[in-house]
Amino acid sequence: MQTITGKTKLLGVFGHPISHTLSPIMHNALLEHLNIDAAYLPLPCEPARLEDAVRGFRALGFVGANVTIPFKEAMLKYVDELSEISKFMGSVNTLYWKDGIVGETLCGTTTDALGALSNLREHGVTYAKKRVAILGNGGTARALAFALTHLPKLGIGLDLVPQSLVVYGRNLSKVQALVNELNKAREGEMSSQTIQAAQLQDFASNALSIDIIINATSVGMTPNVNEAPIDTSSLLASHTVYDIVYTPAETLLLREAKARGCTVVSGIGMLIHQGAVSFEHWFPERKTEIKVSVMQKAINNFRKTP
Repeated sequence: MQTITGKTKLLGVFGHPISHTLSPIMHNALLEHLNIDAAYLPLPCEPARLEDAVRGFRALGFVGANVTIPFKEAMLKYVDELSEISKFMGSVNTLYWKDGIVGETLCGTTTDALGALSNLREHGVTYAKKRVAILGNGGTARALAFALTHLPKLGIGLDLVPQSLVVYGRNLSKVQALVNELNKAREGEMSSQTIQAAQLQDFASNALSIDIIINATSVGMTPNVNEAPIDTSSLLASHTVYDIVYTPAETLLLREAKARGCTVVSGIGMLIHQGAVSFEHWFPERKTEIKVSVMQKAINNFRKTP
């Protein structure tokens, strides 16, 4: 247990409810590992008091924070500067100070997409020149779709750009609207990458033309553990299947994919890697020392606790 002193810096996560969050577990473990005199706290806040809470965050000199449900969109009006991906998404999950100067320019960004892509790379999955399918068109799907079609803007090289991206959803008009936004955001850029919209019910007929499947829906999450976003009989051994759902640790989609010989990646890694990206914004001078293994071990140990 770290010692709290008069010099201890503060970080936290805004949410309502917030008792379920794993963020304090992994961030405090990393702070202790790196011997940083700081503490990461849950910041429960009634929705009607968010503006007051952000004032307090500023007044108390917090180094940074994460933002979770239901504040990711509402927080937009309280930041001074937004990243490109947050402008596109209309939401933030990380607050940090520009150039590290606490109390000056409060910046907002979202780290989910970069966390997901880092998680895939950690498992040896490359999306360069691959045909990617994203299931869903909600917040996380939007972030991932933007990232995979704007890698250079996120500091990731052109050599890693996927060959194509198809976004699948139940409502084709909503999915097409997202694809139109993605194409509009790329106006004036040179790219051979194709972006298309499709209905989930058509996934099976397109399975042969897909390399990587990313489930960005909540289908399969506890308590609905016997559900999957697609007909799993259409999965092929050549597929890589990534499910952002991490409760349960292994969803029905991942179990079925594993049984069919697919490469599978669990969503808990996205939580950890997006947290690591947030940490980079708060302590950029320690970037090379961040160890996701420390964060992973802390979460694993916590989950084993009765």
